[in-house]
Formats: sequence, C-alpha cells, structure tokens
Amino acid sequence: MKYEVHHLHNTKLPFIFRHDTMHAGQKDFTHWHENIEILFFEEGRGRVTSDYSVSETEQGDLFVVNSECLHMVESADPSKPVHYYCLIVDTDFCTENGLPVSQLTFKNKISKDGALAERFGALIQAYEGQN
Repeated sequence: MKYEVHHLHNTKLPFIFRHDTMHAGQKDFTHWHENIEILFFEEGRGRVTSDYSVSETEQGDLFVVNSECLHMVESADPSKPVHYYCLIVDTDFCTENGLPVSQLTFKNKISKDGALAERFGALIQAYEGQN
C-alpha cells in the first residue's frame, strides 16, 4: 500500500484524465490519495476494491473513489482485460468551487445510468479531441 501523490501537469486543467487497461490476472497496487477519482468502464469486466469492499463492474458502469479511500482495480475476467477511463479531480479545485470532497462520501458504483454514461462519453470526446 502506498499514498499516491498527483502532479497536475497543466494548471489550466485541474485534473488528470487517462485511459487504463488491466490485463487478465493483473491488478493495480492498493493506494489512496486526497483527490476524488471517477472510473468509467469502457469494455470488459472489472473489480474495484475500495476500503475493503469489492464491487464487480462492467461496460458502462461508473465507480467513484472517495477522497482518502484505499482502492485498487483489477480485471474480473481471467482471460480478458478490462478497459476504463480514470478521471482524478484536484481537491483544491473542488473545494474552491463549493464541493468539499474531503468532507463528502459519494455512492461508489453507478450502473445503468445512460445519461451519466453519455456525459462521460462527451468528456472523453472533448478531451481526446482537445476541445
């Protein structure tokens, strides 16, 4: 287990956004950090452990990792990878905009929410298109 420090490379964008893949049998290391993290599962089945609670995920699911929660991601399928997007939002930015994430607890797994998945898809397109 380790504490993860995030370095924002672009001060105009107060977040880290990336596409991740966990191959079959591979798992992320257990870690925690101050910033909130939102995972959007694009393809495959995943497993997220957050504060010792395990949730299975599938395509279209979102998973919110609350501030300072121990967590890790792994593929839930022994023969296929899981692909997901990871959005890590700066805590100071959230607090400055009236969302004190260190004092809030969000619902972790959000399934079958088409409107939310569509919004996240728009975020992916905007970010990847650099709009």
